[in-house]
Formats: sequence, C-alpha cells, structure tokens
Amino acid sequence: MSKERFLVFPHHAFGGMTNVLMEIEIRVILACLANRTLVSLNKYPCAPQVEDHLYGRYREAAILDLFDLPVKHISMTKLYKRGFKELYFLPWEGDCASEAYFKFSDDLKYSEVEEEDFIDGRQYCWQFPNNDSDVWMAYSQKRTFCNSAYFFLSSSSLKKKIQSIIQRIQPKRVYLDLAEKISKDLGGYNSIHIRLGDFKQWWINTPTGQDIVNNIAPVFNASEPLIICTDNSLDEIFFRPVLKAFPQYTFIDQFIINKYQKELDALPFNDANVIALLSSLIASKSNIFAGSIYSTFTSAIHRRRLFDDPKAPILFTSNPFGESVKMENCEFKSSHLGSFSWNRLAFPNPATARANAWLREWPETIS
Repeated sequence: MSKERFLVFPHHAFGGMTNVLMEIEIRVILACLANRTLVSLNKYPCAPQVEDHLYGRYREAAILDLFDLPVKHISMTKLYKRGFKELYFLPWEGDCASEAYFKFSDDLKYSEVEEEDFIDGRQYCWQFPNNDSDVWMAYSQKRTFCNSAYFFLSSSSLKKKIQSIIQRIQPKRVYLDLAEKISKDLGGYNSIHIRLGDFKQWWINTPTGQDIVNNIAPVFNASEPLIICTDNSLDEIFFRPVLKAFPQYTFIDQFIINKYQKELDALPFNDANVIALLSSLIASKSNIFAGSIYSTFTSAIHRRRLFDDPKAPILFTSNPFGESVKMENCEFKSSHLGSFSWNRLAFPNPATARANAWLREWPETIS
C-alpha cells in the first residue's frame, strides 16, 4: 500500500474572492499533478472590507465554504497531528508564481523561440523534484497568484489534464442552483463588469461612465436588458451616462438582495462573497459580456464563458492604455508577433508587476 504524500503551502492567499481562487487553482493543479494531498493553512478567507456597501456587515464565507476542490485537502493542523517522516523544502525560487513558470518535463515539443515566448522574460523555472519525501513544502513561495495558462508550460495531453482539473473547481451546488434560477428568471440579457473602488485611485487613465458607453455602444444593443456587476452600484454620478444609454439596466447585487432574500437566508452563507459569486455566475450566462481589464473577477467570468463556448470573445468595457494598445469593438487587438496571446498584445508587463500573469484571462486556457 502506497503511503500518502503531501504538498504544503504554509502561507495565506491574499485578496478578494477571485484573487484567492486564482492562488488556490495553482495549488490544486500542482497537488493533482504531483498526486499529493494539498495541505493549507486555513479555509482561504477572502480579504475583509470595512463594511459591505449593501449588506451592511463583514464578509464571512471563505473559499472552501463556497467551492469544491478536485483534490484531497487537509489543514496544517491535521498534518502536524498525524505526523510525518520526511520534510523536503522545494527549491523553487521567487516569492510569487507570477515570477516563474512551471515546466512539468524537459521533453516538450516546443521550439526554442516558442519556449522563450512562453517564458515572457520570467526568471525562474519551477519543476517537481526527484524526491520521495512524504511532505513537500513550498516555504519560500509566499503567493501562488498567477493565471494557470500563463504558468504551466506543458504538452497538449497535460494541458487537457490541467483543463479538466480547472473545470472541476466548482462552486458548491447550492450556489450554482440559485444562480441558475436567477439567470432563468431574468431571461435573455447582456452584462458588464465595472470595477471601481481602488481602480479609481490607481488607474492612470481612469475611464468615465461616458467612456464606457462610447466603448460598448457598437457591441451592446441599448434596447436589450443590461446586467451591471460592480463593487459600487451606489456611485450615481459615475453610472449616470450608462443608465441613460441603457435604460433596461439592473444592478445585479441590488437585484439579488431585494428579490431573493428568502433564498439568500436559506444559504449556508449569504454575505458579500456570496453575492459576488452569484453575480459572477449570472454574468457568465449573458448573451454578451464585457469586463474590466486588471480584474480577476472579470477573468473568472471570461473563463467560465470560454469553457461553455471556446469561441466566446473576451471583451472589455474600456481601454485604459490609450493609443499604446489597440482596441476594436471591446476587444484588444494583436499588434506584435509571437507564439502566445501575451506576446501579440502590447500590454505593459514590467518585471516588478508581471501583469500578464493576472491582468486578464487568456484564450490559451482552453485552446
């Protein structure tokens, strides 16, 4: 009988719900590929806000309260209680997965140019060691925040396995069912995600509500229902041009809370993370969806839509980059040559931030 082996990530995952989910995804994939039990510090709580702007209380639900994972997982406490024989510290370099890429095997059918394009200037290569210790610990890696398509350099067969793992990281059935009910009650609709909050503070070219209208008007029919996902639906000044241009609008967070209070009360959790999860699932069912660049919430919606339809366009409500990045009909357009999407698009990608690791969903996730 083979002994149980473990992959330990002793550090917190940081950020809001979809940031934390992106970190967990990398950990789950690595544990599955290594055939090891995932060991975590906690249930992956999401960053609390001072107060939910609608629900009037602190966030409560952690990721493991909301999602099922396709891998056996236990807490650090349980691992220490049961004990282990050998602890091996993984010799991976870099504080965060965004600084690295993972190479499962040296025997890959990539040309030198293709591999260089995939690496995209990253310094570190992570690989599984030739080591049979019962516990592997990723001690130096404080974060695993990275888009999986950008992180795993893999063969086509391994990519299919990774895609299967990703598709099995799913919200718990009770949340899927309620989102499906609300989506059906709404009927046909389009949707947008507009992230405000901290974006209004640090974007160099912060889009206005009118900028968003001008950008989406060629793609979205103003006579059709528009679902709006946002972290501040009470910002009347910002949204005034959007609501005027799209009179059949619905702020989905307000709609869920006002119309489905009974159903929310019956859920195991019904805080802001749950509202965000339901909003994301509902938006993924849109006829047309456009989101915010640099937002993992948008990326999660785009990914779900890509798995439903690999040809679904990846659209955005605005272009904060100005003339340096081309956009047509809400879609960023290639302006460079290269083997991968992140090579062909001219997004700023400084080594200090490695934005290509998290700023958007990539079609390579499903292609």
